[in-house]
Amino acid sequence: MPVDLANKMTLMITLRGPSGFQCAWGFKGRFEEPAPLPLCKEAFLLVIAEGIDSADLIRAGFQAYQQALNSNKTQGFSPRFLASENVSIAVTQHQLDKIKIYLEAIREEIGRSSCADTFVDDETVHDAMYCLSWIARCRAILVHSHVYYKVNYTLVGSENKDITMASKS
Repeated sequence: MPVDLANKMTLMITLRGPSGFQCAWGFKGRFEEPAPLPLCKEAFLLVIAEGIDSADLIRAGFQAYQQALNSNKTQGFSPRFLASENVSIAVTQHQLDKIKIYLEAIREEIGRSSCADTFVDDETVHDAMYCLSWIARCRAILVHSHVYYKVNYTLVGSENKDITMASKS
């Protein structure tokens, strides 16, 4: 099923840039890659809708993490650490916004196509998989960040704060 090429190219250039997204966190951890996408139009659209919802939830999770960091209720973070985390969060949220816009455009374009086109073309599947993989990476970063924060600053006493901050910075 063809997608409007001019629209697609504009969105992909906006989404990927010349070399794709760069991870603002320098994350090198493992994350679960999404399952292969279905080629059937109806099933594909369901997965795209789930991806859009996931992007929103992960974005909200980063906002909660940022609020916890910036609240400074239980400990003080170094200005350098806070600045680094806040910039990384802003970049990641911007990337998730672009992914959501692109997935919504794919959903709209495929949804408008005729019923005779029951399969999604390989290029669209590839582009959607790129987006869903990036969402999975963001989810892993969010989990890592929240776990780091909880273990080092919520569950553990403040006596370990200086040691853990040195390892994070």
